[in-house]
Amino acid sequence: MKLRLFFISFIVLTIAFFAMPNASGQWVKVSDTSMAPVNAIVVNNGVLLAGTTSGFFISTDSGSTWVGSNRGLQWDNTYVTSLASEDTTVYAGVLLGGVYKSTDFGKRWTQSSAGLISGDVWNVFAHENLLFTGTPSQGIFRSTDSGSSWDSVDVGLPPPHSVSQIFFLGTTTFACVDVDFYQSNDSGAHWSIMSSPEVPFALNTSLIVGSTIYAGGFPGLYTSTDTGSTWTQAPSDSSIFSLTNFNSISFAGTQYGNVLVSKDNGMNWLNTGSGLPNTTIKSLAVGGGYLFAGISNGIWRRPLSDFNQSGVSESTAANTSGAVQVFPNPASGELQIMCGEVGEVHLFDLMGRERMNAAMEGSSATLDVSHLEAGMYFLRLGNQSTKVEITH
Repeated sequence: MKLRLFFISFIVLTIAFFAMPNASGQWVKVSDTSMAPVNAIVVNNGVLLAGTTSGFFISTDSGSTWVGSNRGLQWDNTYVTSLASEDTTVYAGVLLGGVYKSTDFGKRWTQSSAGLISGDVWNVFAHENLLFTGTPSQGIFRSTDSGSSWDSVDVGLPPPHSVSQIFFLGTTTFACVDVDFYQSNDSGAHWSIMSSPEVPFALNTSLIVGSTIYAGGFPGLYTSTDTGSTWTQAPSDSSIFSLTNFNSISFAGTQYGNVLVSKDNGMNWLNTGSGLPNTTIKSLAVGGGYLFAGISNGIWRRPLSDFNQSGVSESTAANTSGAVQVFPNPASGELQIMCGEVGEVHLFDLMGRERMNAAMEGSSATLDVSHLEAGMYFLRLGNQSTKVEITH
């Protein structure tokens, strides 16, 4: 009888221990089921504006309720690809519609596409008194009059130009064009190719924090502290599709429903995606005390206070030699394990039963978890352990 009680107590304590990170906070969906897939979110003075595949939505109560806001938008120009804001003025890249502009943070819209050769705009970027757009095949366009007119700025770029990302650091403008990185020191008038083979050729998103450049794409996340001359890859479980920051904390949204968090300028990353569905995090934004995530089925949020707690680290993706790294997490097929230690890794369910094991070959191992039940597990190597979520 005592042995049975001890075993039950052990199970309860084990479940409680490994569930503690989730107890400190999870992601919660705040948009209703009618909201279309969300591609971009911007925030101003507590007001949230979301750009979706069916136009715009606004929230004034930290995302608890949303209303459509398509006044001025043409019926066939509702697929919003990107948003860029300067105070209450917002610029939107729209598929087939070029660029739209709102001076009252999304309440009314006017088309501002004069001079754009193509109506397809993948991205729109605002920097000081300049605007830039990246297009699928027509290169880069620039506006110096708040979007009233646009001019092609492609001197030094190879034709055709597929531009996925433009970002700024000091007086230098960077662009990811086709499979290469280019830079301009004269606000985009002239471009020169950069030698940076470590950067992912498919760049989805970028972020500047101080003097650090964050570049997210395939196969993951890269950082540079020397103006793009050299890059360091951070371990991540997937391609990176969104980036944002709050004070000294950086956030990265992945392809499979994870949000990575760094508190040390990108040197180490923690996975904090508990509660999110297994789908691409297309947009991240901070406002009203929350971190918001825009995905294919709407908008989710999580209190920023969660990310100041040690319990928020559900699994570690740190680029240190002794830490256990697992990706993807959540996993549905093969689970990749990396660690500087040698030995055998063991995968347990929450009942304490060992379900799988594998020997580390060098610094890595692979587990095929496709046959396991969906749910939470924990992986152990020596005296180290981390949580793993399996989804199907």
